[in-house]
Amino acid sequence: FNRLSYYQAYQFTVSTSGNYTFRTNSSIDTYGVLYNNPMDPSNSSGNMIAFNDDGAGAAQFKITAPLDAGNTYVLVVTTFGDHITG
Repeated sequence: FNRLSYYQAYQFTVSTSGNYTFRTNSSIDTYGVLYNNPMDPSNSSGNMIAFNDDGAGAAQFKITAPLDAGNTYVLVVTTFGDHITG
């Protein structure tokens, strides 16, 4: 993700292994990145599992990935454009 973008990071631990899907529903063009914990904002490709921009249609991201029980992950939700919040 772009260093000029604002983002929200959600940390969570999975209790059941399986495929998980994350998507947004917003009027803002969103972008998502899924990481193995930890996520380092200065190295946005380190520990990255998957990313998506418009996979859910209407400028929304959709990420589907196999996650393992007991592991901690970070989902970063950001805007596609610079300096946009919402």
